[in-house]
Amino acid sequence: MTAAKTPPPRPRRLFRRTALGLVSTLAALLLAHGLAWRWMTGALAVGFSDWATMRRAQGWEIEHELPYRGGWPFAARLTVPGLRVAGRSAALPDDFGFDAPEFVLQIAPPRLDRLVLTMPGELRLRLGNAEILLGAERLEATLALEPGLPPRALDVLAERLRATTPEGPFEAQRVAAALSARSGMADAEPIVMLEAAAEGVMLPPAPASPALAAFGRHVEQARLEAVLTGPLPLPGALPAYGPAAVAAAWRDAGGAVELRRMSLRWGTLVGEGEMRVTLDPALQPAAAGTLRLSDAPAALESMAAAGVITRGAARTAQGIATLLGRVPEGGRVPQVELPLMVANGTVALARIPLLRLAPLAWPDAAVPQRAMSPR
Repeated sequence: MTAAKTPPPRPRRLFRRTALGLVSTLAALLLAHGLAWRWMTGALAVGFSDWATMRRAQGWEIEHELPYRGGWPFAARLTVPGLRVAGRSAALPDDFGFDAPEFVLQIAPPRLDRLVLTMPGELRLRLGNAEILLGAERLEATLALEPGLPPRALDVLAERLRATTPEGPFEAQRVAAALSARSGMADAEPIVMLEAAAEGVMLPPAPASPALAAFGRHVEQARLEAVLTGPLPLPGALPAYGPAAVAAAWRDAGGAVELRRMSLRWGTLVGEGEMRVTLDPALQPAAAGTLRLSDAPAALESMAAAGVITRGAARTAQGIATLLGRVPEGGRVPQVELPLMVANGTVALARIPLLRLAPLAWPDAAVPQRAMSPR
């Protein structure tokens, strides 16, 4: 006897089963996504609350309205309305603070290891008695997140930046900075690295500023790559010992700032270079490096006309620059490479003293310079 054959499923029943399976799968995915979003926004809320609690324990004043979550389904976002921060730091001699209409923390695919901080609206910054109103078309900071470790990399980006300062308005088309830190096993290993760039800067019309008189308010471009070498102090050393003692210990351990690349286009001052900066026994800057200037005589003439340097120093430096200048291949403006030194408060170009620097005033200069160990 032949077994009866099972009739094939009807097309309508097959479609119904397939649709039901797809809907169930989609519902499960949405549920998992919703739970993940709720967990991530909860983690942002806890992290911000812990930060605020820690700062309040240090004497800071932190006020804000009730935070709320958002960003679903494409991002995990926590918005803190009406944030006001005020405090004091051992690194700053005056009180500081800022008011932000909104402070936004966000994590979004595909970089789930990056925390993006944005502050839309106009910010009010305070340092001592000075107040600055700051706004930008885009202003954000990005922190690299590592499990069990504090953030060790920070990127800052500002576009169409504008500020109202006590000296007047400030504007910049674009400002970007990248700061990264790592602990080194050897004292000579790089510890902190900084890359910064600014474009289309319009400086405030500060009264009686020789530099503005020499080169004008408009800075076309500025770039910097710097590395801080030498051991950093243990956490808490700055409040306990003060900036001067910490700086002295860092200097005694061989600390230095390597300016690996500097470039500037500011009026007639166009050039690039590199420099190594340290601190002398009086905790004043001492530096040695090389500058490569385009049309150096024009820049020196601008400085002399504005009273930044004397006419005699300008003529001597112009003669050396003209003698050593070379027109690069494919270029029209002569370039010259000259040694630059800073010692005992004097800036010298090609061993010709150009100007005197105002001394650094340390808030705790009376502290013994060897009062602590950098480790």
